[in-house]
Amino acid sequence: MRLLTIPKRSRAALRRVTNHMARSSATMLASSAISALIYDPDTESCWVHFADGASVELNGFPEIELERWLAAGSIGAYWDNVVRGRY
Repeated sequence: MRLLTIPKRSRAALRRVTNHMARSSATMLASSAISALIYDPDTESCWVHFADGASVELNGFPEIELERWLAAGSIGAYWDNVVRGRY
């Protein structure tokens, strides 16, 4: 797993994401829009890292939704049509 830089985040938030990365699953993606998804099943939190360097944390994100997302034909299209604005 590689460490991802998270711009415009506070040190506390960056520490929390880094700690979660150490104990959660990180998935590197072949997507032009999204570079990585990091999921913590204990807290049902998902961190989405975009190709442009931005990131967002999704809270209350069920693991089954992550499985559907990873199985989707297009990771970026799934973000646009299903995930964005919902969590």
